[in-house]
Amino acid sequence: MKILYVTGMCDPIKDIFTGKTENEITHAAQFFHPWYKLVKKGHQVDFVVASNFNREPDIKVDWFREENIYANIYDPYSEAPWYRRTFRRIKRFFKLIYYTNKAINDNEYDFIYCKAFYEGLAGNIVANFRGIPCGMRSMGTMLNDDFKKYGVIGTAIRRPVEFLTFKLKKDFFIMTDDGTKGDLVYEKWQPKKKKYNYYFWKTGIDLTEIDKIESNVKIPEHDYMFFAARFDNWKRHDRILKILHNLHLNKNYVHLYFAGGVQSHNFHKEVKDIVKKYELDDYVHFLGPITQQDLKLYAYNAS
Repeated sequence: MKILYVTGMCDPIKDIFTGKTENEITHAAQFFHPWYKLVKKGHQVDFVVASNFNREPDIKVDWFREENIYANIYDPYSEAPWYRRTFRRIKRFFKLIYYTNKAINDNEYDFIYCKAFYEGLAGNIVANFRGIPCGMRSMGTMLNDDFKKYGVIGTAIRRPVEFLTFKLKKDFFIMTDDGTKGDLVYEKWQPKKKKYNYYFWKTGIDLTEIDKIESNVKIPEHDYMFFAARFDNWKRHDRILKILHNLHLNKNYVHLYFAGGVQSHNFHKEVKDIVKKYELDDYVHFLGPITQQDLKLYAYNAS
């Protein structure tokens, strides 16, 4: 079977592209494991991606080749004013449609896997136009918060990409149940006539007994809290810093370890500014992206 992923270049792809192996993936296990298992079962999995990644490949696994990235639409992430970002997103969206259609012409894919609202919508549109089965995958949503601020109709006007994603025909739509109320969003925006199966799933994990984890990580000897999430403003790292600050005010001098990549450099700077404001520089540690095995060990040994 030939499968085309239309997505942003998320961390697992970047990890493999930059010399890591399947045992060193630092993020989005729910994305990586289905992809990896499909390839290992003999299916061809290719990608059309939009990214800010433009480096020479250093691939060290035998199940992925540079050619599996059919198109890398290099368009660096920017935190510029909204009007500049809007123009950039529109241009990138049409590039995604063009290269997705071109990939289908060249390879005759059997299925289109559409990840996330933006890149996924482009894949969904082309798949429907070409009459190819497709599925949508979203790792969560902030739309329910927007419903509370702007109402259901107001949110549809403000977020047309997401609105269309819920309305278009597809074979399935999988939404991660991560506490952001994606099931309530579906209730409000589902098509009047059923056009797909909607699955609201918890994120799966690879269960490993703690004493069987292979890792060289050195666990801190002091008491600590552990917070694993990419640096994006809706992940709310500021809240855990406020908790740490209150603990220190009560003379409970625990440490805090952050694990995760940087999605928003502005928010990452805000977090570091809060650390300085609370005078917690000696107690807050930034690990960056870490492997799933290391994450389990840090989480297990946290206070």
